[in-house]
Amino acid sequence: VMGTPHYMAPEQIEKPDEVDHRADIYALGALLYELLTGELAFAGLRECGYAENVRIITDKKPALPSMRLQSVAEARPSSYANTLQTQVEHLTRRLRSDLDWVVMKALEKDPERRYQTAQELARDLERYLAGEMVEARPPSAIYRLKKSVRRNRRILTATALVFLSLIMGMSTALIERDKAKASQLRSNEVTEYLAGIFSDIDLDSMAVQLQKTFSNNTR
Repeated sequence: VMGTPHYMAPEQIEKPDEVDHRADIYALGALLYELLTGELAFAGLRECGYAENVRIITDKKPALPSMRLQSVAEARPSSYANTLQTQVEHLTRRLRSDLDWVVMKALEKDPERRYQTAQELARDLERYLAGEMVEARPPSAIYRLKKSVRRNRRILTATALVFLSLIMGMSTALIERDKAKASQLRSNEVTEYLAGIFSDIDLDSMAVQLQKTFSNNTR
């Protein structure tokens, strides 16, 4: 793998043979992040091993530039805002929303979600400077869900299988219960029917009549 980790797109580590010009867009986003905040998108990569570098670059999402600037200013009063001779609150307010999302769009893990050319990134920065609405927007909930499913496919598959087994077990139990209830209901109906028939019979009169018949037959 060739490149400086702080400016390397995820695909440069995961699939170096499939890298195209959009990896350069990621590097431009990393540079823009550093210019706006005075901080690297991912600090401390030099101190990490290769495996941890891969994990951070491919899985971890950098903090929004405005949030990073705010947190750094709280930790170090002599911050990047002082270097630019401005107030942290003013700089954070300028970064929040539009510039945040321009940077984050350039730093998207998925190349398809990034600006597709340097000209697209430049045009969005020009829109911001002109006070116009930028095209960069946060990823939709559906997109985030798809990415989460793809990233956790094995865990979700195992969970789905367990859940399916539980459903099948419950369905079987419910079917057996319904069968038992139906059988008991039929038994009760037969009992009630027979009870209704015998309730109309005078058993005492029947006994007397049978005794007379038996007596007559024995004479």
